[in-house]
Amino acid sequence: MAIQEQNIVFVQSQVMADVPEGGGAATGAVIVDGAMNNVFEDISDLDRAYGRFNLRKIFIAIRELGTSLYAGAKTVITALPTDPALGYTLFTTNDPFDTRTEAASRVQAYLFKGTTWPGYLNENHISGMQTISLIQRIGSQLPAIGKTLCIVQDEGLATEKEQYVRVTGVSFVEATFTDGIGDYTRWIVTLTISDALRYNFNGHSIARVESAYSYTGKARIRDTSVADATRYYGAQPLQLAAAIGDLQVRAASMFAQLVPSAQTETPLVSRTLADGVAPMIASSAADLSYTAAGAAIGPGLRLVLRGGAMPGTVSVMVGAVTVTDDRAGNVLSGTTIIGTISHATGEIIFSSNAPAASGTANITYRPGVAAANQAHTRTQSVTVENRALNWVLTLAPIPAPGSLQIAYMAQGNWYLLTDDGAGGIVGAEASYGAGTISYVTGAVSITLGALPDAGSQILYTWGSPVHYVVRAGATEDAAATLRLEFTLAQHPVVPGSYTASYPVGGVSRNATDASANASISGTGVTGTIDYATGAVALEFTAPPDSGASVTNAYTWRNGTGLMSGTTATISGSQFTIPGTAPFRNGGTMLFNVVTSKGNVSASAFITTGGQLRVKAGGATLQTYRVSWSEQPIGTFDAATGVVTLTASLSVMVMMWTENVKSWEGPVESASLAGVSSIAVERDTTAYDPNAITGETVALSSAGLDLDLTTTVGDATVASSVMLLLAGSIYVDRGGVLYKDPSVTTGSGLAAGSIDYSTGRVKVTSWTNNTALGLQVLSCLTQYGDFTTVAASFRAPIAPLKPTSVSITATAADGTLISATSDSDGNIAGALVRGAVNYEFGTAWLEFGELVASVWAPRDVIPASIRYNAVGYTYLPLNADILGIDPVRLPPDGRVPIYRPGDVVMVMNIADTAPATVANGGTIACGRTRIAWVRVIDANGATVTAGYTLDRDTGVVTFTDVTGIVMPVTVRHTVGDLRQITDAQISGQLTLARALTHNYPVEGTLVASCLIHGDRRARVSAVWDQATWDNTWVDNIVGSAATATLDTIAHPITVTNDGAETERWLLRWTSTTNVELIGETRGLVYSGAFTANIAPINPRTRNTDGSGGVPYLTIPVAANGGGWSAGNVVRINTVGALADMWLARSIQQSDMPAGTGADGCEIYALGNIDRP
Repeated sequence: MAIQEQNIVFVQSQVMADVPEGGGAATGAVIVDGAMNNVFEDISDLDRAYGRFNLRKIFIAIRELGTSLYAGAKTVITALPTDPALGYTLFTTNDPFDTRTEAASRVQAYLFKGTTWPGYLNENHISGMQTISLIQRIGSQLPAIGKTLCIVQDEGLATEKEQYVRVTGVSFVEATFTDGIGDYTRWIVTLTISDALRYNFNGHSIARVESAYSYTGKARIRDTSVADATRYYGAQPLQLAAAIGDLQVRAASMFAQLVPSAQTETPLVSRTLADGVAPMIASSAADLSYTAAGAAIGPGLRLVLRGGAMPGTVSVMVGAVTVTDDRAGNVLSGTTIIGTISHATGEIIFSSNAPAASGTANITYRPGVAAANQAHTRTQSVTVENRALNWVLTLAPIPAPGSLQIAYMAQGNWYLLTDDGAGGIVGAEASYGAGTISYVTGAVSITLGALPDAGSQILYTWGSPVHYVVRAGATEDAAATLRLEFTLAQHPVVPGSYTASYPVGGVSRNATDASANASISGTGVTGTIDYATGAVALEFTAPPDSGASVTNAYTWRNGTGLMSGTTATISGSQFTIPGTAPFRNGGTMLFNVVTSKGNVSASAFITTGGQLRVKAGGATLQTYRVSWSEQPIGTFDAATGVVTLTASLSVMVMMWTENVKSWEGPVESASLAGVSSIAVERDTTAYDPNAITGETVALSSAGLDLDLTTTVGDATVASSVMLLLAGSIYVDRGGVLYKDPSVTTGSGLAAGSIDYSTGRVKVTSWTNNTALGLQVLSCLTQYGDFTTVAASFRAPIAPLKPTSVSITATAADGTLISATSDSDGNIAGALVRGAVNYEFGTAWLEFGELVASVWAPRDVIPASIRYNAVGYTYLPLNADILGIDPVRLPPDGRVPIYRPGDVVMVMNIADTAPATVANGGTIACGRTRIAWVRVIDANGATVTAGYTLDRDTGVVTFTDVTGIVMPVTVRHTVGDLRQITDAQISGQLTLARALTHNYPVEGTLVASCLIHGDRRARVSAVWDQATWDNTWVDNIVGSAATATLDTIAHPITVTNDGAETERWLLRWTSTTNVELIGETRGLVYSGAFTANIAPINPRTRNTDGSGGVPYLTIPVAANGGGWSAGNVVRINTVGALADMWLARSIQQSDMPAGTGADGCEIYALGNIDRP
């Protein structure tokens, strides 16, 4: 029997309700075409007040007593609700028996747990808490608002429990903790989450090393990635009219609302363009090699290098065991991973499979430091024309290895690629993409895992080593002595009267100004004294004993009016020291120096010979580095007090330029515009000399200073310094110097400090009576801020509220820059232009101005660029009320309904004017090649019979109008079924073949098709077995039975109406009796096999219980006998039913005016024999 159009119906599942057991198998209850509330109940006030998610399982059934083919079956949504608060989507699990609980799990599987998050749950958390606390390293990635994390307790065990949580608020504090080694810092991150914790989770106590965090009995925090395990199908209105021959259509959106969400506004205040980056930068030009006694390698043990190490340079040999590192932070024995290394700190943690060895370690590595700085940014705009998988860009300055991050958007999701430090570019999963980077040229080549969305940007952020200089080894800039500076309690000092005494190796040594010329000398020491101010500076090549004191003896002048005034006015090239002459040679002053980039202060002093000299120094002016060496600038006449300036100050002005991508600048002559802080001693005998003895300076508190940057004013990079001094190693960790750190614990004696801004080291403990032997083994300095003429950013949340974006920045010359965005996303202001994509949350900026219609770039300081905006965040609603846990779904609750490879139906629906017709009467639709029609009577009811349609001409002929309430309206649809070759986030779809109809915006939908494929009932497999082990598998188990069914001559038969997709077992309970059992249906027949076995499928019976169609018919003629009790025949059948789930999303909203009709319309489409 051929399938007729009326044989195709939708039927209900067992439970049509939002309960855990909802769904299930198909029933015989036909869903009435065109009836209100025939799938979903009415929407309640609470549903609209709070939001609701409904799921219903339905089936396409073929009511035909044969196995004719219903070819190319598919379901499409053909009408949408007028209420924008409602959304309808289709999906299938391809399981005719699953329930709502199982289907909801598939829906929730949009996100799946991925790699371990770089943080640990901070102490225990109990159910009901709506905040969680994490322990994270300083500078590690923070969860973004809207981020979904997974908390897993007892992972992999029978007691495992997990909960996905969505972050709605993020804050952190930097806290200091102390252990047996000393102080260390961590971030304590507090996350507000959308839903309260449903379980108790055991957390961790804070520890210094990662190996101390064991997950035994503890919870693990995992990141999530997009699994997108379920495909959704829906419809959107056509946004732009399409014509015959078009290969593209524009739907209103590529997304449909799957679950409701509540939109809130989140302010983004004074945000930087990108998170800072901390690439590993070499702090020495040569490898460091040394031996360390007492080292050990083995399971659970730790070995600590003296400091940070460049990835891929570490080699440690203990006994016969040699271990190395890779750039990913793994420690290897040969090619086997046996532990991990923190390259930033040099800590090696060995895992349980590490070989054992102990003794003296031979260690080699290249010292390095994680140098934090503001990231460089670049973008590539993605357009419809240039969309591609492969992208190439040359970055300047060249990225530091391991610092490059590339973000791109595909199908509305952001994906991140990073460089591995060895020239490769990888993603968290291989499917995200891959590429390469050259650290020589800066050339980047990437292949994305998916075509990026048109209108989005590919964003590059990275750090660069260009701003840094190694000041160690052959390029060290340190002084050759240790310096002690102090000021005597009394002054001015009588020349020739000063003596400093101190012990070296327990033996006293003296240093004096015997020449009375402000110079101090002694064994292993030189220095200077400013008689006027009492300032003493001692330079030691053989330092005093650690913890000792320097004892001072001197004579000072006690009187009034012994010092000069403090200020003077420069006139021409001279000024006079204020006060009554004569004066003594010596003294200090401060000059105001005018450079081309601004004013700086320079310290000067008068020598005993009457020469005026400027001390070496430097300063930072915005992005400029101004520096100068010690140099003469004039003379001093002590008899008159007149200072004659004989030279301007020679300074070097350097700047980072975007065009040159390096630090450079000219030497210029800077004028001296003012003088202050003058301190010069008058030469007068009107004083009362007083002798001082026993005035001490304690070295344990004063310490000895070492200048690491004697010729430059650059800042020292934190934790980059390592020194060899007096036979001991000094390692800088966060500003504290540790002496001779342990190779097994990393602990050492706190023996000093470092001022990173000046590069001055203060040593408070050293080995006595040992030659200084100073070597700078590691030291990195930074020039300062670089400049840029362009920048880009991606807001941590999106979309952004239109017109909410404002930009501020500071130009290199100090000019303040500001701009705002308009409703179209254009960013404009003085000295800046750009654009923001509100939907994606991305923006680009260029700094400069138009000069004679040509854009002239303006350098700005990247660290000064800030933006303010308001972002929309979507709060998932309560899972218990929604009926689904939404935190694993996209934050806005939307899912894509169009993808490349999908099939869409572009359709236009129109109505004829109401007409009254008689038998034989016709209604012309007014267009040809009609896809289908619906005849609607005067009461709005659908007419299902009494007419025929000529699809080619579009004419409906009425053959029997009995019972039809006139007038009638013909709702006619034309459509094109096309495959998608490309889908844009904007809703633009590219089709494999051109359209054959014109499609106006009004009445046209673009619907993705849920494809069920060819549908017909069939018997897919039959075999016999001697026994059955109660396991349902699709292959023979054990041996075949002696007897068999002759299904060749007498095949088992099924029908489209009665068959189910089921696995059956025909089991002999005796030599003559059998029972027929279905895997899901259970026992359907038991008795003698003396007639055809044809159990009726209950869903096919009439409403009164009569009639019905068998599941299958097993002919008695196939039974040749010879069976033994326990023999079985396994039969697999495939039904013609097509299962699907229909989801309804109800956003928070008010009841619309009117009748409140809020449904959608779905159609089952396929190829059948037409009447």
